[in-house]
Amino acid sequence: YVGPGGEPVFSSDLPSEDATIRAQTFFRNPFAHSSVMIRRDVLNKASLRYGPEFETTQDWDLWIRLMRLGKVRNLPEVLVHQTVHSRSISRTKRGTQLENSILLQRKQAEVLSGKSLSSRQYGLMNIGFLDSRCEADRAGVDRVMASNIALDLQERIRQTRPDLVTQPFRKWLFERCVLMGLAPPFHKGASQLCMRLFWQDPIQLFLALLRTGTAFLKKRS
Repeated sequence: YVGPGGEPVFSSDLPSEDATIRAQTFFRNPFAHSSVMIRRDVLNKASLRYGPEFETTQDWDLWIRLMRLGKVRNLPEVLVHQTVHSRSISRTKRGTQLENSILLQRKQAEVLSGKSLSSRQYGLMNIGFLDSRCEADRAGVDRVMASNIALDLQERIRQTRPDLVTQPFRKWLFERCVLMGLAPPFHKGASQLCMRLFWQDPIQLFLALLRTGTAFLKKRS
């Protein structure tokens, strides 16, 4: 992602292999829209098109339907630059985008066990776990609560589709929990969240703390 003048802002951390992509689809859009290449014959045979009912996030909906037909991947190289500016869809239609994201996330989760998180829980997770710390704090969302909601969703995926809870997926999840739930300013329940992560996977927690701390120090320097 680059600024209006082409200056680098940040790089996405989208997963590369099929299983992790599918797991992250329950949380977020796993592809950069402008980078996607699809075989036309696959789209035509299955009559797949953007859903007209979606004003935003129509690409995410299409990816979910497309993944029922075969495997997908992300290339590890950065091959697309996307400009971040105040007139982008994610800024100007943030409310609609959030509503549509929650709709897709709930539909995806219902595939697992016929149950899903509530719209409120997904809203908290989208702002307090998937967004930035400053945006979450500005919205008054409890980042620790949002991280616990994300861990609850991971547990539901593990119970129904354990093959999707890959090492790269757990790495991403733990790093988000550390960044959002365990980084200052602290929220109530941070120590309990830390213990929950420790009992799940102490090594993964240590590595997530190390990676997040190193990235923070580099940014400060």
